[in-house]
Amino acid sequence: MKSPDEHPVSGIDDDEIRETAFARLHLGEREVLKRRRAVRVVVGDEEIDLTTASARRAACLEELALDRRLSPDVAKDVVPLVRDESGVVRIGDPANAVDWALRLARLPDADRAADRLEAGRLSDDALEAIARHVARFHERARGASIEPSSVEERLLGWIRLRVDSPDARRREPLPEEAARAEAWQRSFLERASDRLRQRAESGTIRAGHGELTLDHVFVDDAGRVAILAGLEIGPRARDVDVAADVALFATDLAHRGREDLAERFVAEYARLANDFDLYPLLDFHASLRASIRAKLDWLAADLAVAGSAAERRYRERARRFLALALAQPRRPILPPVVVAMGGQVASGKSTVARHVARRIGAPVVGSDPTRDYLIGARLNEELHEARWERSYAPGFGERVYGEVLRRAARVLETGRPVVVDGCFRSRDQRAQARALAERFGLPFLFVEARVSREVQRARLGERAHRDGVAIDDWVEIADEMRAQWESADDLPSGEHLALDTSRPLEHNAEAIEARLATWPTGFTG
Repeated sequence: MKSPDEHPVSGIDDDEIRETAFARLHLGEREVLKRRRAVRVVVGDEEIDLTTASARRAACLEELALDRRLSPDVAKDVVPLVRDESGVVRIGDPANAVDWALRLARLPDADRAADRLEAGRLSDDALEAIARHVARFHERARGASIEPSSVEERLLGWIRLRVDSPDARRREPLPEEAARAEAWQRSFLERASDRLRQRAESGTIRAGHGELTLDHVFVDDAGRVAILAGLEIGPRARDVDVAADVALFATDLAHRGREDLAERFVAEYARLANDFDLYPLLDFHASLRASIRAKLDWLAADLAVAGSAAERRYRERARRFLALALAQPRRPILPPVVVAMGGQVASGKSTVARHVARRIGAPVVGSDPTRDYLIGARLNEELHEARWERSYAPGFGERVYGEVLRRAARVLETGRPVVVDGCFRSRDQRAQARALAERFGLPFLFVEARVSREVQRARLGERAHRDGVAIDDWVEIADEMRAQWESADDLPSGEHLALDTSRPLEHNAEAIEARLATWPTGFTG
């Protein structure tokens, strides 16, 4: 006799059934029903028993809550399934339910990030939209109730994690790669335990996604993003550092041959979330999340019929995740360098900084977002200079630049290049950036954006209109900065590049790229 999750559902096109490790998806033209499998799984010291309809309903409700936080337009409801006298299963009366299903809007396969990547359609704008969606999700997510002092023990538990099921048809030993990945994770945990506790104290452990890969993310041509829930083994597995979600998505991109897109995604997330402290932890979290997924897929293979296509599929997927777990530590292809991007108000420096960063595979650590964060602004909230410039407390500017350079150091620790975007109006500020490069034994380049007063005033007029302030306010700020500007003639010619940013970006890009190692032409798509 078939188990409840194996029956077709009337009204859903059963020619389109897809399986995950612990669920079955019934795909219709406009919607999807996701049914949990009637299995028992032991995850560490916790047993998850889905052999009863009520337990599967609870699991569906839990996933619905997560899907509504991730993508409210996709998650619909949890529906009861009944079986009529002829054995047909359909949506019906809850009082007669034999099973329950999560109902979702169907998303186009062509919008899945994995499919977009394969088709060469995962653009810069799409990556930025995904990073923004994930950053917003993390910002809204509840904090996990984990004591910072216990974070090391908790992570060690996930490293040692064993998954099993009394329903397994066989118990094939895990590949030896699993033990190798575990050994590396343990060694990292020993080295970085203090930093991991500091992250927990800062509130970065949240109710996240838990398995953010390209297969769970959808983005359409208009940049609208939807993300579907991942791990199906309970909420505890999703209470992780936000760095875990970022790391696994980036590592999935790199494993599929797009190291450049992996670096760009992390850089966009770090910029939007104001979280550059995640960089030294990326390798560890990516490896750990991939190991957990591999163990679950290996169990799914043990639950499948021996020799079946399903068993082969799960073994292959588990090995792919183990390969991801062993791909750590992952280092960028391009050599590290410190680029300080400076200039006066409306000089176009930030536009150039973003272009340079993209070409050298670096994040941009900006003084403006750092300043906004320090005075309490959060994602999507901008505090324009014309409103706050004179409200600074004495010494606040130095605090901003100190935090900018601290964040840049976290990036440099991982062997990556970094672009620091600020005015850098004084020799002292530029000297501090240069000292950061010297500390890591790296090349340094100060790129100075210059523009005529006529072009500057035109750009200030656009800003005044944008901010809803008088242009005179902006002009006064610009005049003050010009009066405070200190020449960069103290820097060696090899460390200083002045650009007229009224010229086309492509022209200036050539001058910059002549000084730096960049991605090969065409590699960034």
